Amino acid sequence: MSAQRWFYDLLGNLLGLEQMQRISGVKFGWGAPWAQRGSMWLLFGCLALLAVAALFYLRYQTNRSRPVRLALLVFRGLLLCLAFLLLAEPILQLSLQSKKRPALWLLFDGTDSMDIADDLPDEDREATARAVGLADAAPTG
Repeated sequence: MSAQRWFYDLLGNLLGLEQMQRISGVKFGWGAPWAQRGSMWLLFGCLALLAVAALFYLRYQTNRSRPVRLALLVFRGLLLCLAFLLLAEPILQLSLQSKKRPALWLLFDGTDSMDIADDLPDEDREATARAVGLADAAPTG
């Protein structure tokens, strides 16, 4: 099994689709109106959050060694940027192609039990014919 087939099967199982064939399109966007108007706001916001984290760790946290402060700066900066990007409501739209199961199954009964005649009394047969609009139908017997 190829890596692509394995990925399609995994994605199909996660999305509840059976026999997914391929991904025909991928589109990424933002749901928040302020993020839709311009993606530069996202870049500026992330840069501002990184600057705030850098200011906090490099200026006000002097009780730790420099490598520890830089590691904490990177970690907190990434978390702040991730939280900011989540506020922009990211949307991933996938166009998938898959085989669908048949929606209708037909069963044909060819056994001898199908040859048994239905013996309704004439009154019931005429009432049924009138109910379905076949009042002109003559009783068979």
